Amino acid sequence: MDNNIFLSIINSLSGVAFTSRFIVKNRSPIIYSLNFFDNFKDKAIGGFSSERLVENNLFVENVHPDDRMKFFENFLSLGIGENSQCKLRFKTNDGNYIWLKINMIILSRDERFVEIGGVIEIISKEKNLEAIFYTIKEINRLIIKTDRENKLFQSLCDLLVDKLNYVGAFLGDIDSNKLFRLKFFAKNTPEILVEDFKKVTISVDERIPEDRGTVGNAYRTGKVFLVSDTLESESMKPWVTYYKKHGIRSACSIPLYKSGKVEFVLVIYSRTPDLFSEEYMEILDEIKSDISFALEKIDKEKNIKLLSEAIKESPEWFLIADETGTILHVNKAVERISGYSVDEVVGNKLSMFIPDFYPEDFCKELFDRISRGERCECELIRQTKNKNIFYLDTIFIPVFFDNKVYRFVELSRDITKEKLQQERISELTRLYITLSDINQLIIRTDSIRDLYQTVNEILVKDAGFSIVFFVIIDEENKLKIHSFYYQEDGLDNQYDDFLKFIEESYKEELSILIEKGFISAISIQNKEIIYYNDLTISLKTEEIKEKFKCYGFLSSSASIPIFKNNKVIGSIFCCSAKKDFFTPDILRLLNEIGTDISFALGKIEMERFNAMTSTALNSGSDFVMITDKNFKIVYVNDNTQKIFGYTKDELIGKHHSIISSRSQGLGFARRFYRTIRNGQRFADLFIYKSKSGERVYSYTTITPFLIRGEIRFYIAVGKDITQAKSLEDSLKRLKDYDPLTSLLNRNKFIESANEFISIAKYEKKLASVCIINPIGFSSINQAYGFYAGDLILCEIADRIKKTLREYDLIGKLESDMFVVLLKDIATLEDVLNIISKLNLALEKPYEISKRNEILVFFNYGVSFFPNDGENAQTLLERANIGLASIKGSKDRKIGFYKKDFEQRARMKLDLKSRLERAIINKEFILYYQPIFSIKDKSIVGAEALLRWKNNGQVILPMEFIPILEEMGRISDVERFVVDNVCNKLMDWEKREKNIVPISINLSERSFKDENFRKYVIYTIKKYEVRRRMFGIELVERTFVEDFERCLIMLKKFDREGISISLDDFGTGFSSFNYLYRLKLDSLKIDKSFLNNIEKDIRAKSIVESIIFLNKRLNLKTIAEGVETLDQLKILEELGCEYVQGFLLAKPMPEEKFEELIKS
Repeated sequence: MDNNIFLSIINSLSGVAFTSRFIVKNRSPIIYSLNFFDNFKDKAIGGFSSERLVENNLFVENVHPDDRMKFFENFLSLGIGENSQCKLRFKTNDGNYIWLKINMIILSRDERFVEIGGVIEIISKEKNLEAIFYTIKEINRLIIKTDRENKLFQSLCDLLVDKLNYVGAFLGDIDSNKLFRLKFFAKNTPEILVEDFKKVTISVDERIPEDRGTVGNAYRTGKVFLVSDTLESESMKPWVTYYKKHGIRSACSIPLYKSGKVEFVLVIYSRTPDLFSEEYMEILDEIKSDISFALEKIDKEKNIKLLSEAIKESPEWFLIADETGTILHVNKAVERISGYSVDEVVGNKLSMFIPDFYPEDFCKELFDRISRGERCECELIRQTKNKNIFYLDTIFIPVFFDNKVYRFVELSRDITKEKLQQERISELTRLYITLSDINQLIIRTDSIRDLYQTVNEILVKDAGFSIVFFVIIDEENKLKIHSFYYQEDGLDNQYDDFLKFIEESYKEELSILIEKGFISAISIQNKEIIYYNDLTISLKTEEIKEKFKCYGFLSSSASIPIFKNNKVIGSIFCCSAKKDFFTPDILRLLNEIGTDISFALGKIEMERFNAMTSTALNSGSDFVMITDKNFKIVYVNDNTQKIFGYTKDELIGKHHSIISSRSQGLGFARRFYRTIRNGQRFADLFIYKSKSGERVYSYTTITPFLIRGEIRFYIAVGKDITQAKSLEDSLKRLKDYDPLTSLLNRNKFIESANEFISIAKYEKKLASVCIINPIGFSSINQAYGFYAGDLILCEIADRIKKTLREYDLIGKLESDMFVVLLKDIATLEDVLNIISKLNLALEKPYEISKRNEILVFFNYGVSFFPNDGENAQTLLERANIGLASIKGSKDRKIGFYKKDFEQRARMKLDLKSRLERAIINKEFILYYQPIFSIKDKSIVGAEALLRWKNNGQVILPMEFIPILEEMGRISDVERFVVDNVCNKLMDWEKREKNIVPISINLSERSFKDENFRKYVIYTIKKYEVRRRMFGIELVERTFVEDFERCLIMLKKFDREGISISLDDFGTGFSSFNYLYRLKLDSLKIDKSFLNNIEKDIRAKSIVESIIFLNKRLNLKTIAEGVETLDQLKILEELGCEYVQGFLLAKPMPEEKFEELIKS
């Protein structure tokens, strides 16, 4: 053959042509020579040159040990000219194996040498494809057997590495940061390969380079993505270090779908370059499709399993039947609801659940609709194994195969409870309508006959009874049907016959009816509701039982006793055609109806009685008035309107005081209210006032009306005695009054004064008797005559009445003297003020004629209750003694029974007058007493103390502060103190003095006055006083009344930066109950506790307790009145922080205090 032709044939071969001689030694050939043809250049085997393959028997040594003997045995068994083929694995230059196919022929052989020739082809791709096909088969087997996603993924990775010799198979998903998250890898993957893989970044975020690899492309496109050479590919550069380190030359990523989208990515690495080429794509696509299918299959199977389990355990009815209605499958709910077991149900027909009373047409029509493929929804009544009824809300769903119904599913919800509840609600609604209608009837009816008849009708129409009738007991103690009502259901003849039978039976004695079992008689005898849900049970004779069975409306019956004035007067008989009609709710209704009807009977009788009573009340001459417990008028009779002139509408709803004349005094009113509010009857002469303003005299009795022990109304019955009283008053006036002045005479004055004194003793009130004496009045009679004198006496009486209070008592004594009883005085000196005011009025000129006026002068004699006497006669006598003591005196107008009263009163009046001038003239000054730190004796503050500088004398506050409080002028003076202190604080600060906080004593009146608080705040801001530099000191009694309001005021002062100290602690209303709630800065221990602190262990213990308490409450402790070194030492030992007292510094004028703080 032409050599060129031969070379052309050789070069056209897909493999490498070779010849080789082997030395055969112990059946272990050694290559003696190996020659390759020219085509080797383009088809190098495993990266080795032809020369390298010959060296050291390399070709034979690199054949896989498992394949080497097969290769030798193959050509050693052949004869010359025989050919053979073998496939073997060959280790390449980079340590990986490739598949080779060798077609060979024996060219020659002898005992020592064998010479062969042939062609070597690299068939790795074919082998890999073969392995992949085998692996796909394994994968499909895995898909069929595996029902868990994790197991599928792990087995897949293991198959790819173990069966296809890939260096790595990694499977993962994409996290929220768009990074590949490794979840599975082959178990035989080298550990370092896995650890390094975890460290690299693989992303599907198109904005970064790590997205351009196989994973990113596969995830985004949803297609398999291959890279034949990882070291040469531009897109794989981010991971080239990793690939070089582990010899990875080919890469492939397969997207795996789940629920229609890429959920996972499978990454495969091989050390063989060009392993993944386009011809692999179809196979890899198949892997993608198979695994994606498997994921969907696992998901569906899991859902089916969950659904199956859910259906099995569902509380709702689930059933599958075939097209004939034979039951194939049921869940537990069917067993539970129906009472049948699964074995009893499966294989049976659906009709096993249908009750006997169900219409056949309905069942047939329903089954026909389902068989036609219609979806049916309906409510069905079914029966249990025990024949009990239950209700289902059902859906029938047909299932088709080959366009025919071959199964259907019944889904049902047990609505038995709902149905029963609906029936119960309907029944209760009917019952409440019945009760409401009867209550409305009770409200509007005034006829017993109408009541009975209408109740019968309501019970039949609303409550659903067949027949109802009232039974009453007559005078002969026999039963009688009073009224009846029955249903309009075509059974009129039966009802009439039944009523005739009952009327005939009721002619017998009550005891005989009870023996025979008549329910009405038993109910009346036992005074309770009697009911039977099967009426024949109650009847004792067969004859009556048979009679009653003829009536179709007598299945259940009841009898309710009716009471009037706590006595049984009859009953209501009611019956129903339904068995078991009387449920607990029906019985409760009947009980309430019985109670309501008994109430209605009493109400009708009461209204009749009230009508008769009202007629009787309006026929008499007395007035009748009824008020509620708050004295609002709720009833008046006709005579009340006539006597007082008001219409009924003008009086009803008004307070009873509308007819009060308010002329009987406070004592009478108190006695009246005290008596009737204690539940006692009150009777007395009342002076009323008519609409026209005229007085109406009535002897009235007022009686409290109690309900369950509580006063609800007051009933007043009065006799108008105005005309008789007018006559009596005329006689009484002659007896009790001075005919000239119409004032009380001596006897009546004493009597009236004693009435007041008896009350004043009980209420601990003060009073004064004052005799008014016109001086030298006899000379007026002599000069101007008795007529002029009488006119002046009348004018004096009139001026006294106008000047004094309305409730003070005024009398005319013999000749020309007058007397007054001054009631309810606050202090003894108040009498001087009243007399002074009275004297001003009395000593004004008196007109004798149009041309003549005269002056009359007066003096007064005074005594006090209870100091000078405890009855009017004694007080009058001692006032007379007081008057006698000043007769002939030119400079004294008022004489007291006891002189020290006069002196004290005059001094007090004088002091008040001087204090008024002191306020106007600004005679008040401030002294300052420092407060010292007990540790270093430094001045930490001061208390501003009020002094009164009068006529060069400095007066201490205890002598005038109580008077200022009594006068109501204390706040005026304290405003001066606030202004002065704030001004001084500003002045010291401007002059850079060593300024310390200053506190002032504040009265209860000023502290509780909101306007005073605003003034303090205004003044502080006006003088720009810093926070906590101005303080107030309050005594304990400030908080006794209206504690909550005090707390609010304290908080307001505190918010403005004013420090607050509690003064004289322990001497007043000391209570831990309020102390912890007070917003305080410091607490001052009163001087009285320090007086005996050296000797009295109890006093020391109290001080120690106060100091301890202050520390717990975070309050500063200031001890007042420290006068000895021993006191100071003890206080320091007890932990007291601050002291104040004469030992360290007395109160001092402003100038001295300035010098002290300066130093």
